[in-house]
Amino acid sequence: MDELIISTAVALLIPLITILAKKALKKTFDGKMTQLIVKDTNGKEQKISYSGKVELEAIQKIVEKEYAFESKVEQILKTYMKKNKGFSYTKNHSVDFLLKFSGHVIGLEVKRNYSLPSKKYFNTVKETHPDLEQLLFLFDSEVPEKYLHAYENDDFVKFISSPREKKLSEKIISILDQKRVNGV
Repeated sequence: MDELIISTAVALLIPLITILAKKALKKTFDGKMTQLIVKDTNGKEQKISYSGKVELEAIQKIVEKEYAFESKVEQILKTYMKKNKGFSYTKNHSVDFLLKFSGHVIGLEVKRNYSLPSKKYFNTVKETHPDLEQLLFLFDSEVPEKYLHAYENDDFVKFISSPREKKLSEKIISILDQKRVNGV
């Protein structure tokens, strides 16, 4: 009889322990930031921070959208280069594009609205490219307020906003023409 009571108690406790363990594990892992590093064929790393459970397909869509946006910008730069002698660009591992013209070197970083740069990133770019005169950030959204306020007096960092890529080509060409004519 005692064996029957013990086996019944164990049978009832196992599901309860399982449920409590799942809840404890969920609490442990919820809210923790995880960073995924994606490296493209050129060696450029893209860091994606997320918390909670993320499907591989969701991450793939994020990366594909980022590269598609970069590809659009590269097409605009190629067209600009054909029309403007003395202008050239190269893709780089620490900044998306290095733009060179009239003796000036400018970095162009293309960012989607979920991919925001950190202050550490700005310092890293300055260290790896001491010849860089300016770093332009092109967002496919509104420029986040915290960046506008944090860098409003910084001549090195400038922001370009093209929400939903509206007038993307015109904005890039306008900035490049202005830089070409006036210098940095």
